[in-house]
Amino acid sequence: MSQKRVFLIGYFSSGNVGDDRLLGQSKQIVWTRYPGAEIRYLAARTAGQGVGRWSILKLMFTIFRSEHVVFSGGSLFQNQTSHRSFYYYCTLLCMAIFSGATVTFLGQGIGPIQGWLANTVLNMLLPFVHLLHLRDVDSYERVLGHVEMPVLGRDLVFYRASLQQKLGCRLGINLRPGVFSKGVELGVRALYSSEERPIFLSFSDQDDVILDDWGLGRAEGVWDMAQAWDSDEPRIGLLVGMRLHACIWAALKGVPFIALSYDPKVTASARSAGQYVLDAYTVTQDQFLEALLCVRADYSRYQQSLLAMVQDAQVDMRDLERLLV
Repeated sequence: MSQKRVFLIGYFSSGNVGDDRLLGQSKQIVWTRYPGAEIRYLAARTAGQGVGRWSILKLMFTIFRSEHVVFSGGSLFQNQTSHRSFYYYCTLLCMAIFSGATVTFLGQGIGPIQGWLANTVLNMLLPFVHLLHLRDVDSYERVLGHVEMPVLGRDLVFYRASLQQKLGCRLGINLRPGVFSKGVELGVRALYSSEERPIFLSFSDQDDVILDDWGLGRAEGVWDMAQAWDSDEPRIGLLVGMRLHACIWAALKGVPFIALSYDPKVTASARSAGQYVLDAYTVTQDQFLEALLCVRADYSRYQQSLLAMVQDAQVDMRDLERLLV
């Protein structure tokens, strides 16, 4: 059997722990299906097997020589955060289709997509994708009627992931740069001035800068999740998280979480696990602190809902590689 040439497209090598976990999972899936496959991937800059996202000629060459082009994980096809990014990935999808490669969406999230033109462009392209494996119900329902036989799955992080119930007693907090309500800041400040001694989970170089901006410092501890993701140290018993993969990390540790949602993907993930959801844009300090009391008062129920979701996700993702053509 000849060596397969596979190109993975995602928001990789940009300093985000969640996206880099998706890259690792994507490689594992491809190598399980095609042992010894030659894998290249879209990256912030060209280095090693990474192809820089703005190295246009190199990017075109890589796509047209690949037998498989896989849009892997994340929410690439949405324009809530960037219209330019949406059309960038649509352009790559067009190139992949015209190259004659087998095109796959793997653990992909689609939407929200605003505007008639953007929706029309994507609807025209989707039928040319050989496999649409989607990570959430909203994405699945978005493509119904436009493609045949989409597959409803989970986030790629759940692929062959083990559940490690490593519960501690401290509170974990994860925030991401961006716009959120004053209630978030006031709630976090209240926790840092109490006896909570929270641990801050940093998923990118910019996350923990928030602590400096608020004058809270880092005395109470910051976890760099690039190193701490696989830690067996049982320190956290409850998480307040903004990033999707912070919430998924907590789920895989058996740790209930409060989703501080800034995006529909975070809301959908939390609700599928039966966890508490707060709107990051409107939550008040009182609502923020009340959520902690509610979850702690009914901790066992939230944990059981979480564990049931993780077990279902493990089953759903167990043989994902078999879907690859």
